[in-house]
Amino acid sequence: QPPPWIDDTEHGTNIPPLVALHNEIVSFVSLMKPQEDEILMRERLVKEVSEIAVLAFGGPKQCKVVVFGSQATGLFLPSSDIDL
Repeated sequence: QPPPWIDDTEHGTNIPPLVALHNEIVSFVSLMKPQEDEILMRERLVKEVSEIAVLAFGGPKQCKVVVFGSQATGLFLPSSDIDL
């Protein structure tokens, strides 16, 4: 059983190995990239946590929440945490 990102229509064809590798990488990235609803959910969570932190620590002059890591670079996977 091939991995879920493999296109079964290419198996058994005479595609050059580097083209097949390229196609597999493109398919994998397409499968793993975050969906629009996942991005919006993460952005909403960051906003909510930021608002709570600012209220808890005395206002925006006293507290600033900064996103870093894979979330900040856009390289996060669906199961990645959010570094704040």
